[in-house]
Amino acid sequence: MLHGFMGSGRLLYAPALQLIDSVNPAVIDLLGHDRTGGSEDPGRFNAEEQVQDLTLILDRLELSPLWLHGYSMGGRLALQLAAAEPRLFEGLILESSGFGITELPQRDERQKADEKRACRIETDFTGFLDDWQQLPLFSAPSDTEITERHKDYRSVMSAQKPAWMAASLRGFGAGIMPPLEKHLSSIDLPVLLLSGEFDQKYRSIHQRMSSLLPNAHTKIVKEAAHRIHLDRPESWAESIQTFIRNPKKS
Repeated sequence: MLHGFMGSGRLLYAPALQLIDSVNPAVIDLLGHDRTGGSEDPGRFNAEEQVQDLTLILDRLELSPLWLHGYSMGGRLALQLAAAEPRLFEGLILESSGFGITELPQRDERQKADEKRACRIETDFTGFLDDWQQLPLFSAPSDTEITERHKDYRSVMSAQKPAWMAASLRGFGAGIMPPLEKHLSSIDLPVLLLSGEFDQKYRSIHQRMSSLLPNAHTKIVKEAAHRIHLDRPESWAESIQTFIRNPKKS
């Protein structure tokens, strides 16, 4: 299970426990995040480097074939990994994630936006986190439990190293990573595309991905925004378990 930008494998512990009837969940801290070392060199975060890191880990541990889950940035990395090393996997679960940006004007626009974010991280990390948490992408109907889980996210994000987070954006942002739109048709693994009811951006992206992937299934989770595993962990787990038990009918 691969977490999102500024996240940690620890943020997936609680929801992952609900999957133990179907699989043995394993989480990882991605490059530069939480307990995994990083670099101030954006090149160290590029897709090829990170795919190589994960491939070496999986080959050494001899855990394949696996079901691979990725959330947001982790989903983009999961897709890169599956495209490069499909032999390692039984299938993919992509939560609120995309395939990169194909069109050059949009890629340039996103790179500029991520550069501004990277500079803000380096100069005003606390202010950046305040603004990041308020993005409409993460807005969902709140209750006490969800509010507490959002606090857990903030705690993990606050502990990250700003220089590494800035390098991650510059090296593996959606506008800089190699776009995979033209490669989706060759990914023959079963794929579950999970999006939240209130996350219109990624609902649209998943519709596009579903039309290009040979064996894709889409699921919209009610009463959830971008962080489905946080907003509606029970529905999130049920969707994944149903898919794993019978990926042909999900």
